Formats: sequence, structure tokens, C-alpha cells
Amino acid sequence: MSEELKEILDGVRKALEDLRRRIEAQEREIEELRLRVARAPPPEPPEPARIVHHWAPRRLEERVLTRPIPIRRLDRELYERVKRIAEARRLPVGEVMNEALRFYLENYDLAYLEAEKMRLANRLAEIGMPGFIQDEEIREYLKSLYMEKLEEIEERIRELRRKVEGREKA
Repeated sequence: MSEELKEILDGVRKALEDLRRRIEAQEREIEELRLRVARAPPPEPPEPARIVHHWAPRRLEERVLTRPIPIRRLDRELYERVKRIAEARRLPVGEVMNEALRFYLENYDLAYLEAEKMRLANRLAEIGMPGFIQDEEIREYLKSLYMEKLEEIEERIRELRRKVEGREKA
């Protein structure tokens, strides 16, 4: 065998040995985590909803009671504003809070997805630069991977916008 082939084989052997050591280390770490999880106390189950029967003359009412979700360190001014809005709209405070949080989270998700879209577009532009990636196969693979992710993100953005527009029309 030629010297080049021996060097390549030695490099492959070293890489395989390194990979074997890494796999063994990962297996040990997984086993340690499994043991740690096994020793951890079980989580407390959430309090189930209770059904309460209210008797009235000639009528039986069933109401599902659930434990309220406290919001610690909620700003008093914000709560008062939400309360005033709820009173004006004749809705429970919880529904107005749900609506406000839904609105905030939808806009937050849209902003995050738009930023992710810009990041992927920049990556695609970098890949297209001459000399950035020499191997054509790798360049095409990365381009298709980023394009696929970009399409997924754009679809999620469209879904969120349709959802928001549908809620605005209602």
C-alpha cells in the first residue's frame, strides 16, 4: 500500500476511535441522567377539576370548578386597566386577560419568526457568496436545507397571520 493510503487509514482509525470514546462518554452521561431521574421524587399531580352540583327547586345545575391561576407580581395598574376593560365589555377579567396574552404571544411569535426568516435569508446570501463554501454538493445541500426551513417558517407566519385576521373579523 502506498503511504497516502496508510495515512488515510490511520486517520480513519483515529476518527473511529475518537467517535467510539465519545459514544461511550455519551452513554455514561445518559446512564447518569437516567439514574438521577429515577431518584427524583415524582411530580405532584395537578388538582383535578371538581364538578359541583347545585340544587335549586326543580333544577339541577352542574358547574366545573377549577383552581384559579394566580399571577404573582402582577402590576396593580395593569390589573385595574384590564378590570376596567372587562367591566366595559361585560366580560370576566380572565377572558380579557386571556385575550390580551393571546394577542401579545401571537405578535411575539410573529416577530420571532420574522427574525428567524431574516437570519435564514442572510445565511442563504452567505452561501451564495463566491468562495464561502468550496464544495458544490455541500453548498447545494445547505441551500436546499435553508430553503426548506425558510418555507416552513413562511408557512407558519401565514398561518399566524390568518389566525390573527380571523380573530379580528370576528
